[in-house]
Amino acid sequence: MQRATHALALVRPAAGPARAKTSYANLPKVPVQKSRLVAPLEQLEVIPKELLPYEIKRRERSGWLPVYSEFRNGKTRKMTLVRDVRGDIGQLKRDLGTFIPEERIQIKAGGTKLEITGDYISEIRGWLTQRRF
Repeated sequence: MQRATHALALVRPAAGPARAKTSYANLPKVPVQKSRLVAPLEQLEVIPKELLPYEIKRRERSGWLPVYSEFRNGKTRKMTLVRDVRGDIGQLKRDLGTFIPEERIQIKAGGTKLEITGDYISEIRGWLTQRRF
């Protein structure tokens, strides 16, 4: 009899009632404020990519642009990376400087990668897409 009591003590209790799903549809929308450091993309001049002295290739398998985010200093500093730039990367830096402060842009990795301090992924991807990269 003692053995049966001991076996019953090892049985886990049944799970509680199912948790109701949270509905986020009724939450108020929080207005997003854009940084004053970023110029609107609609105001920039569009130059065809054939006339530009640099080239940015999309990924072969996924077709994505090589624009990535990276966290540093214990996730307190966000960086935006543009990889695999071919051609005149200095001109790309100057072109990006029309809507991102140039002091935030650095050329790295032997002249094939740009590091931008801050979160500019959507702005850069939109800008590159406008130029048909």
